[in-house]
Amino acid sequence: MRRGSAPSFEKLQSICEVLDLEFYVGPRRPSLSAHQKIARAGQFVMVERFDVKLAAGAGASVDNTVPLAPVAFRTRWIDDQGLQADKCCVVSVAGDSMVPPLHDGDLVLIDRRKADVRSGHVYAFVDVSGDVRVKRLELHADRLAIRSENPTVPLEFREPVEVEQMVVIGRVAWSGHTWSASGQ
Repeated sequence: MRRGSAPSFEKLQSICEVLDLEFYVGPRRPSLSAHQKIARAGQFVMVERFDVKLAAGAGASVDNTVPLAPVAFRTRWIDDQGLQADKCCVVSVAGDSMVPPLHDGDLVLIDRRKADVRSGHVYAFVDVSGDVRVKRLELHADRLAIRSENPTVPLEFREPVEVEQMVVIGRVAWSGHTWSASGQ
């Protein structure tokens, strides 16, 4: 190859082989989003995220469920937890009634396959009022207890007729907390 001349096809192919690069000549390929590139790497799976704030307090409504950028989880971790990424979603927590495990602004991964209440687990649910909440649910003989982790928040109960009106979205499988500069 002379100085100032373009390298030959064969030379470019050789360089790409040495550098472990793909050599492609053809029409422009559709560009992948950053999310698709991460997912293609195979080590991560994308879980859909919605602009929903689960109330860890009095309640919040879900009038418009807006999708946000998905959240990447390691494929192996999802598998180890027995989760299916396409049956999960990520949403935010609002309020302080579930402190200490869940803080205002935390993200939670909801396993939507786990909508049958097992006593003592934390669930995302639509309450009889239509508010979307995140609480520990406990089965009692004749009613459902809704427990906040914050001891200043009183225990709530739902009678069987009210429980029939509730919709359990799923069980909390993971939470993520961002620590502020103050250490909380």
